[in-house]
Amino acid sequence: MPLYDAVRAPRPRKRDRKLHILIAIGLILVLAAFIPILWAAHLQRQYRHFISGLGESVQYAKEQGGLYVRQDGRQFRARGPASRLYLELNTAGMGKRQNSAPKSVPDAELEFGNGCILRLWEQDVWDGYNRQWVPGVFVWYRGANGKIYMYDTDRMQWQTLCGACPKNRRNDMGLYDAVRREKTPRRRHPMWVVALAFAAALVTVLGLTISKPQRDHDRFIRCMSDISSSTTYAFSGKFTSLRARVDGQDLRITQENGYALYGKLFNMNATFSRDVPKEDSLRLDYGDGAVLELWPYHLPDGSDRSEGIFVRFVNPEGKTYTYYTDRDTFARVTQCLSPENNPAWAE
Repeated sequence: MPLYDAVRAPRPRKRDRKLHILIAIGLILVLAAFIPILWAAHLQRQYRHFISGLGESVQYAKEQGGLYVRQDGRQFRARGPASRLYLELNTAGMGKRQNSAPKSVPDAELEFGNGCILRLWEQDVWDGYNRQWVPGVFVWYRGANGKIYMYDTDRMQWQTLCGACPKNRRNDMGLYDAVRREKTPRRRHPMWVVALAFAAALVTVLGLTISKPQRDHDRFIRCMSDISSSTTYAFSGKFTSLRARVDGQDLRITQENGYALYGKLFNMNATFSRDVPKEDSLRLDYGDGAVLELWPYHLPDGSDRSEGIFVRFVNPEGKTYTYYTDRDTFARVTQCLSPENNPAWAE
């Protein structure tokens, strides 16, 4: 009869309330970690709609020749396209979304002839990275559908943006033609990239934490499978090869007691730990190179009982499993290994 068939399956235990609480907390943390990811994706999608709509407006004005510019109290019909302006805005990337525009008159306003309007302000922008106000630009855009998109950014200078604005070609000496373009400031990673990286790291850590009970359960099953194979090997010959060292005596463990020990270990839970006791252990050699060691173990505070049992098993290939359990005591588990129940070892 296979060894697993001979072991009576444990009765279903009541669900661990603490486990439910931990799972609930884990789910909440995972959802909280996904919020920055979803919000960053939402902001990025809105920005791409803005850039796409602005590009279509620039192309429309270029084809129709209907680009009107208001700048420094003047209004004129631009003869050149707004391609450079579009390139500067697109290169600067997504800024910080805003809910309201400045109350002052825009420093520059462009009408593209298709109902879309772009307004620009020169203003200081709060740099959250260096925690100071820095020169920047406020951008306001109304698309063909009437939706407004606005943001500010410190990744382009006002002089640079003015140099890219379309000029009135009938006046070669436009107001901003003589303005020297400043060097574009060093670009920093957008906040959404930082938030995305942080959220990804947090989700990874939470995923490993939440999956730990299942990984420990799988490891315990592999350990039991290895003990099962070694137990079967120990009783496959004419004489049992399961040898135990108990209180200084070498015992030949009977087949009945060997299977009884396996059944007790199989019906326990496992908390894997590297904190192996330093004291002498009760040691069993299975004859195939596998070794099982047992210790009485003082359980952490909050456990169901004060003492449990610590287990270390090394399979024939050298794979080591170390864990403790609070489901039973050392005395009761090892009762089947006592000298009263097993004969002395004799070669």
